Amino acid sequence: MVKRAVLVHGTKGKRDGNWFPWLSKSLEDSGLQMLRPQFPTPENQTIEGYFKVWNKEIGSLTSDDILIGHSSGPNFILRVLERQETPIKATFLVAPFVRENGDTEIDNLNRNLWGGGYDWEKIKKFGGQFFVYASDNDPYVPLKNSQEVAGLLGVKLTLVSGAGHFNLSSNPQNREFSKLLQDIRSL
Repeated sequence: MVKRAVLVHGTKGKRDGNWFPWLSKSLEDSGLQMLRPQFPTPENQTIEGYFKVWNKEIGSLTSDDILIGHSSGPNFILRVLERQETPIKATFLVAPFVRENGDTEIDNLNRNLWGGGYDWEKIKKFGGQFFVYASDNDPYVPLKNSQEVAGLLGVKLTLVSGAGHFNLSSNPQNREFSKLLQDIRSL
């Protein structure tokens, strides 16, 4: 049974942005503890800065925990999974990527999170069940980049038509993410 969910927002994001408050309320109404730390971005957006927040607000993960990441949030989640010593329940990656997306400013901010490659075997060993979501009209993350992440994890990509970048600026209707909630509840 899932007991705790941790949401990691993306670059220039906020813990209370997009569909995050809606998902938090929905999961908390089901008895799940939802944690949404505010990570340092764009200032001080480094692995070290993220882990400082993580260690203070989250700490260790257990087999009852799930991770949810949006945009560059999955990059940090992959780093967390590389350090795990026990498997978690599941990992949900929304609009993930592990390379440049074509925006020099954002790519430079994100490079600190994904640069240097990943230990995919360890990530797959400790990440539990993986879910990867992408949109067919994402203005920031090319579909092929999210497809690459799904391929590296050996899972099927869930394509959500018309969702943009799963944020409010690319689609004002992104105040909810029903498919994600449905998949979390299916665990």
